Amino acid sequence: MVVLDALPLTVNGKLDTRALPAPEYSDADHYRAPADAVEEILAGIFAEVLGLERVGGDDSFFDLGGDSILSMQVAARARAAGLLLRPRDVFVEQTVARLARVARVAEVVDGGVDEGIGQLAATPIMRWLRSLGGAVEQFNQTMVVQAPVGVTDTDVVVVLQALLDRHAMLRARVDDDGAGGWLLTVPERGSADARDCLHVTDALSDEALIEARSRLDPAAGRMVSALWVSSTRQLVLTIHHLAVDGVSWRILLEDLNIAWAQHRGGQPVALPATGTSFTRWASLLSRYARRPTL
Repeated sequence: MVVLDALPLTVNGKLDTRALPAPEYSDADHYRAPADAVEEILAGIFAEVLGLERVGGDDSFFDLGGDSILSMQVAARARAAGLLLRPRDVFVEQTVARLARVARVAEVVDGGVDEGIGQLAATPIMRWLRSLGGAVEQFNQTMVVQAPVGVTDTDVVVVLQALLDRHAMLRARVDDDGAGGWLLTVPERGSADARDCLHVTDALSDEALIEARSRLDPAAGRMVSALWVSSTRQLVLTIHHLAVDGVSWRILLEDLNIAWAQHRGGQPVALPATGTSFTRWASLLSRYARRPTL
């Protein structure tokens, strides 16, 4: 516990959390050193995020001053260190030891980080969609995200660019393979510009949503169309169904939150590396389908 004569306030009269002193951690009698390599990594991350000298295996993240925003940073740094966990895991498990039991070690791909760059053959569900015929350029899923107070379209560009750079399928281009099917190509990160994907509108309307959907064009590599509703601070993400599904939305929204937490904290946005890329997964799926035992 840190005793203050007065709470620091911003010019708007709100609590200035950045001006609060870091709590001093001196519970040496109850300190337990990390028991293994995973606990050691997590204890180090806790200490970095919370600004402490050391954190023990049984120390609670929230007792030491952690909060929901910092839990996102823990998840991001853990992923960068090769451990897969969610901010929700930090909330549920709280201590280093308990979190170490649910953290998973990320798969290591031979040759370095799996960026998912290059060509990939269409997966079975993609081939099924192609076989239906007709126009699929606007086949999408849409999510509306409420942004915090103070967010501007400039902030949205920074965060959206981080998503485009991190998740390769958001940059994918769909070509005809010459045999009636699809061939997908994923270009290098940086090839998709968030400023080209984002449009600003004063109000969210059916017309605005239809226009956003109409801007999708997989053949041109436009898998994402975003709307920033300035009056309500809503971010509308419209993504082609070839690049997103119900499961991957959870990952995208989690990374969106992490990117915003980093940007709001004045840090460069640096999302941790993904696990297995969709390009690699599609290749493994194709290889598995050709096994003689199937």
